[in-house]
Amino acid sequence: MLKYEPVTKGLYLNQIENWLKYFNENQLILINGDKLLTDPGEEMVAAQRKMNIDIEITEDSFIKNPRTGMFCYTKDGKANLNLCLSKNKGRTKSSDGSSSMPDEAKSLLDEYFAPYNQKLYKLIHQVYDW
Repeated sequence: MLKYEPVTKGLYLNQIENWLKYFNENQLILINGDKLLTDPGEEMVAAQRKMNIDIEITEDSFIKNPRTGMFCYTKDGKANLNLCLSKNKGRTKSSDGSSSMPDEAKSLLDEYFAPYNQKLYKLIHQVYDW
């Protein structure tokens, strides 16, 4: 197994297996970070439903910053766009989901993560398009 922290932190299987030692599956809420970037309202509604709480954060709670393409949370339909996530907030993906990672690097990482991700999908009963 690799010991390079930015890669090993991506082994979500290990992290979730550890959490399941202390909590049952129904006590965990998994947020799809890719979907949170492209459709934050839908992802937040799903999380609130899973928590069985009143739906207060909806698709109307976010506006898209036309300069960066990132969504901003707003309570009243107005957001301070200067306080939103920046265009390149620690990601190798643009707001449209396209990757700026070299194809060879992506292939190597896909190959490395594949067996872990297959076990993860089985564990959480959900498949992600990574």
